[in-house]
Amino acid sequence: VGKTALAIEAAHRLGIDRVLSTDNIRQVMRIMLSPELMPALHASSFDAWRNLPGVAQSDDPVIEGFLAQASAVSVGVRAVLDRAVNENTSLVLDGVSLLPGLVDLTPFHDVADVIVLVVATLDPEAFRARFEARGTEQERRGTHRYVENLDAILRIQEYYLEVADRNGVPIVDNDSKDRSVLLILRHVVDTLGS
Repeated sequence: VGKTALAIEAAHRLGIDRVLSTDNIRQVMRIMLSPELMPALHASSFDAWRNLPGVAQSDDPVIEGFLAQASAVSVGVRAVLDRAVNENTSLVLDGVSLLPGLVDLTPFHDVADVIVLVVATLDPEAFRARFEARGTEQERRGTHRYVENLDAILRIQEYYLEVADRNGVPIVDNDSKDRSVLLILRHVVDTLGS
C-alpha cells in the first residue's frame, strides 16, 4: 500500500533520520531463530499459516498465521522502541507487523510520543494495480506472488482495519502520495500539539 515510501517521505519532512521497516526486524529475527523454533517468521505475512501445524483447519488460517508472525515480530518492535527512547532519538517505523494494540505502549506514555496510524489502499483494484506495477519495477522481489495471493492480502488488510477501528487508530487511505503524506503530517502535528 506504499507504507515504506510514505514513511520515508514523512520522516524526511519531519526531519527524522531513522526509518525502519518491520521487514528488517523480521529478517534479523529469521537469522537468529530457526524455522523449527519460529515457523511463522519464515514466510510472508499472507502465507505464514502454511508453516504452522494445525492452523489450516482453523476458522481463518490466513489471519491466524498473520497474527503469529506479527506477535513474534512485535518483540523486535518493542526492542527498537526501547532503544529509540533510551537514545532519545526520533524514529519512523513502518510495516504490516505493526498491528494496533499488539505492542503495549503503556511504558512509553511518560517518556515518548508514540504516534500510531494505519495506511491502507481501500480500493481493491488500486491495491492490485500497486502490486502489478511493483512487479514490473522490482522483478527480483517476486511480486507475482503478491498478485497471486491478493485475496489473502486483502483479508489481512480488512482485519487490520477492523483492529485499527477497535483501537481508535486513524486510517490513511493512500490514494495519493502527496495527500497521504499531508494527512500523516497533520496527524503527527495535531497529536503532538494536544
